[in-house]
Amino acid sequence: MATKVLSGILIAAAAFVLIVAAAAAFRLRGAALSHEGRAALDPPGAAKAPLKVMYHCPMHPDYVSDRPGKCPICGMDLVPFTPQEMEPAQPGLEDHAPLTLSPWRRQLIGLQVGTVEKRPVTRTIRAAGRVAYNEKALATVNLKFGGWVEELMVKSVGETVRKGSPLMAIYSPELFEAQRNYLAARAALASLGKDAPADSRSLAEEMLRSARERLRLWDFTEEQLKEIESSQQAEHDVTIFSKADGVVTARNVTLGSNVEPGRDLFEIADLTTVWMLADVFESEAPLVKVGQQATVALNCLPGEPLTGTVSYIYPALDESTRTLRVRLECPNPGGRLKPGMFAAVSIAVDLGEQLVVDDDAVLDTGLRQIVFVDKGEGRLEPREVVVGDRADGLAIIAKGLEAGERIVTSGNFLVDSESRMKAALRQVGGGKAEPEAKSGMPGM
Repeated sequence: MATKVLSGILIAAAAFVLIVAAAAAFRLRGAALSHEGRAALDPPGAAKAPLKVMYHCPMHPDYVSDRPGKCPICGMDLVPFTPQEMEPAQPGLEDHAPLTLSPWRRQLIGLQVGTVEKRPVTRTIRAAGRVAYNEKALATVNLKFGGWVEELMVKSVGETVRKGSPLMAIYSPELFEAQRNYLAARAALASLGKDAPADSRSLAEEMLRSARERLRLWDFTEEQLKEIESSQQAEHDVTIFSKADGVVTARNVTLGSNVEPGRDLFEIADLTTVWMLADVFESEAPLVKVGQQATVALNCLPGEPLTGTVSYIYPALDESTRTLRVRLECPNPGGRLKPGMFAAVSIAVDLGEQLVVDDDAVLDTGLRQIVFVDKGEGRLEPREVVVGDRADGLAIIAKGLEAGERIVTSGNFLVDSESRMKAALRQVGGGKAEPEAKSGMPGM
């Protein structure tokens, strides 16, 4: 086991040395080409001021020498540089320095440049969603009187019912007695002759209205009233009807059971519209507004995106997930959306006209955000920017750039490393150079 670990360490060390050596060779060749490029740009016969060439270690830029050799710390070949050409540090960007890259080096690192644009921006907020019942379309069936279930027309959860369709038949002594009182009051009023006193007729009419109203308050329908009026007999088993269209989602009654007033017997859900509950991240929550349109995609309906509307934004944040729940209302033709299904929700937010760059162009150092501006003739200048928001691969620039400027969009990590290296050399370039490069470790 120890042999395998040692072999792995040796292989990793060898790979690291090869990478560092390649980087040193790249810098040596780049430095030579940059010197050749400057010589080609100088006009013939022009007086050239001699440039003092110094040398540093690519791995330890704080080691500087005035002659070529090897680094005493790691043994790498020293790389030449000219401290006279270094520009002063920009305020706030002391750890970065401008640099000039030849066309060959730009091509070698795959450097690409893009333009800062001002254009309309749309940000897409993506969230996980779950189909739920539309709570506004739920209906509960209960009774205002007690009794015994004599017959069940709906025998299981999941059955589809229509408004007015029968659910069960119940025998209730209270309801049976109320029907008899109604028939008696009706017969008493009919028995009064034309010469009956007005007070007696008024009292009989009031008793009939009271008996009728009692039945109506107990959900006795007009059809049931007409039926007992025509038969002149009270119904022993009274049918209970559905008050809404939908699917039975709960059945809390069985045949022969005794039911009490106020007990929920059935729950019916209308699925013509459903709710989509989406969890939006805390950072994106301020962008969501009631009335926005959203696209809903489900695995069970590939290639058939549905649309919904944001109808409500819940007031509390989920502390465990740091998300805010958003409710969408979605039409559900054919009942294809089943409560409990998962979905991918996309909400398009119009951010208006913004100054944008490619998202990859911005380097986040942790303390600041930097882009490299192409100033022409191979010169790249680091610049601090303020990013306001990010949208679909674009970064919105709140401060630091202007429309039309050209910035590095690809290869900027290598450019950033070169800029940091040059900044480090700028800090030690004015100091005292080592008289010569000694071999071995310091102090040995």
